[in-house]
Amino acid sequence: MSSLSSLSSITEFFQEQPVSKITNEVLETFADTLKKLYPNLNTLSTTFSKLRKILRVRLSTKRFEEIKYIFSIGKDNFYKRKELGEKALLDKTPFVITTDEYKKILLKLSQSTNPYENMLAITMAIGSRPAEILSEDVADFEPIDKNHIKQIGVAKYRDSDKGRLVEIEKRIIKLSPNKIFSMIDNVRDNLPSSSTPATNDAMRRVAKKYGINFQQARDGYASVSFELYADKTKMTRNAWISKALGHSNGYTSINYNRTNVVSGDQV
Repeated sequence: MSSLSSLSSITEFFQEQPVSKITNEVLETFADTLKKLYPNLNTLSTTFSKLRKILRVRLSTKRFEEIKYIFSIGKDNFYKRKELGEKALLDKTPFVITTDEYKKILLKLSQSTNPYENMLAITMAIGSRPAEILSEDVADFEPIDKNHIKQIGVAKYRDSDKGRLVEIEKRIIKLSPNKIFSMIDNVRDNLPSSSTPATNDAMRRVAKKYGINFQQARDGYASVSFELYADKTKMTRNAWISKALGHSNGYTSINYNRTNVVSGDQV
């Protein structure tokens, strides 16, 4: 056990050892080792999540439910991590854009026949990630009404097995559902179904051309849609962002308060 001092060696142990040897004592020892290896709470939380996924497959449901607490950062650390995340956001220079400028960029992108520009337009209009737009294996889209579209499936989710089942009702910014579907078809007909170095380079060029990258577009969708459409007497900004982007927890949505949206055309 002394040789199991890295994430790779611990992961290999969990994948190869007989289930009978994965005792509470062993798990607690590994958890303590990882806490020393990864003092950063974000890294530790991500690492614990990876190991829980392995254990969920290896162990019975009952056994997994009994031991999953061992690979948890704990309530106190969760709130500490939340506070650190909020502080880090305050230290960042926000992306500033007016609602009018946002809609102008979105409209221009949507009028293009370039699939990369269409992909950025889709992210700005409904907040979907590139991976969700590129592949029908990751996400499907269905019309709801003239202002809303349903996305079925997300690329990232706390429980990855359930990500493909997540349904999000999206309030569309500026465009019609038909235009969204037309652009999705253009993207999927002309681009590979997953990112490659070439597609990433092309996405960066589009971002540079229009002054907004895909992460800022996703941030922007959350913030602009809140400013334009949310009933602020009934829903907080964080709650709106969580619902609009399909986050599995409220903490993730805090990270999407990086865009400073100013109403109208005045910054």
